[in-house]
Amino acid sequence: MRSRGKTWGRALAVLAVTASVAVVAPGAGAQSRARAPEEAGQHRIETFAHKCLDVARRSAADDVPVIQYECNGGPNQEFRFVPRGGDTFEIRTFADKCLDVRGANPADGTPIIQWGCNGGHNQLFRIREVGDGYFEIGTFAGKCLDVRGGSPADETPIIQWECNGRPNQVFRMR
Repeated sequence: MRSRGKTWGRALAVLAVTASVAVVAPGAGAQSRARAPEEAGQHRIETFAHKCLDVARRSAADDVPVIQYECNGGPNQEFRFVPRGGDTFEIRTFADKCLDVRGANPADGTPIIQWGCNGGHNQLFRIREVGDGYFEIGTFAGKCLDVRGGSPADETPIIQWECNGRPNQVFRMR
């Protein structure tokens, strides 16, 4: 059995390699994709339903829900992972705000929203590789991001839920 530290380290390495590939990929606007070395680059976060995490309505406002929506290449479907010490990250949106567990509530079913970055523990996430390029995204409460109810539908909210290993809690970074 692998130690948790090695698993987190491997997830960080995969994100760093992915960012490096984005920087040097020919014909893909490589210079415009370059990122500071402490950041892991821009990523789409794909769900089990082959859809993307999406800041609803492309809104730059606070308290906007993060949902699952058909991948469309919009800026509201791109996220940046910013290391914040240890194995934690802020996940930044196109509006340079953070994913946030609403109200720092540790309960199952709490929505994931966009909110101005404030350094709160409810804006720190852990990325854990689960195999074959898939990841769980853990919250401050020891829970996981979850596509509510395992629904494949557009506009399904992303919530926090007890980690259970089901497909609706597994994501791919692209």
